[in-house]
Formats: sequence, structure tokens, C-alpha cells
Amino acid sequence: MKTTTNILDQSDEVLAFLKTRFPLYHQSNVFFRDIQYGIRAYLEKNGKKVGYTVAEEIAHAYTRKLEKDGIFHAVDHQSWVVDFPKFKTPSVKPAASPKPAGPAPAAARPAPPPRPAALPAQPAPSPATTPPATPAVAKSISDAPTMIAFPGTTGIGPNAPPGGSSEKPEEKKGE
Repeated sequence: MKTTTNILDQSDEVLAFLKTRFPLYHQSNVFFRDIQYGIRAYLEKNGKKVGYTVAEEIAHAYTRKLEKDGIFHAVDHQSWVVDFPKFKTPSVKPAASPKPAGPAPAAARPAPPPRPAALPAQPAPSPATTPPATPAVAKSISDAPTMIAFPGTTGIGPNAPPGGSSEKPEEKKGE
């Protein structure tokens, strides 16, 4: 297939395109579906629309080529580790600067900003603007409303007999 050949011949360009679409770095993992959808997007960008199945076939051929070239190292059948030093991320830590010969002078601590004056007291709200009181909430289990156990129920609540229902369960007779 001509499209597959074009992708395989331009593998570095396709890999650079994939890097713009997915987090693709040296020693990072890459997954088959990322490659597949990335190839579809690459081909669409270049004016060639391909379907899901065709993109999947091209992605299989592309990953096999990159494995053979040593750029991908298989983790399993659908994921690889990228071994492409051009994709190394720059070091975040700056190079260590040489230490000064003598001790560094102590930096003067800036004075804290002045505190604002106390706010004037506000008048208490009038009874007309006071929101209505909320209903009382029980502070303990003894303040809570009691529950009544009816015959045939589990008898949950403070008035339930010890051990649950007052009725004894019927025993099954052997057959």
C-alpha cells in the first residue's frame, strides 16, 4: 500500500508529528492507539483521509519498523518504551554555580506592612431582617423521636425488644 510505504519512509517526520500530539519523550511509554490515531491525524493533515482499519494496519507496520530500528522496545503487544535520545527533555535543574569564597552577607528582612485599623462595629440586625430560626435538632439519641416496632418488623429503634423482633421466626420442617 502506497500510504504505508510513505509513512514508513518518513518515520522520523511522523514521530516528530506524534510528539506534538502526545507526550512522547525519550524513555517514556507509548501506546498502540496513540500511534494509530496519530497516524490518522498525520495523514489527514497531509490531505489523505483513512479509516480506522487502514490506520490500524499502518500503525502495526509502523511500530514493527520502529521496533526493528531500535526506537521502540516492546513492553507488551500494545505498548512500547521510546528509545529516541532526540526526545530527551532538558534538565530542569540549572547547573551548579561556584560557591563564593567567603560567607554570604545576611540579607535584611523587610519590615512587615502596617496593619489596618480595626473596622467600625456594625449595628445588630433588626428583628425584621433576622432570618427565621431553623428547626431544633436532637442533641442525643434520647432526644430523638422514638420508633415503634410493629409485629413482623425487625424492631429497630430505642423501644425495640432486646435482640430485635418480639416474634420468634418459624422453623422450617424437614421434608
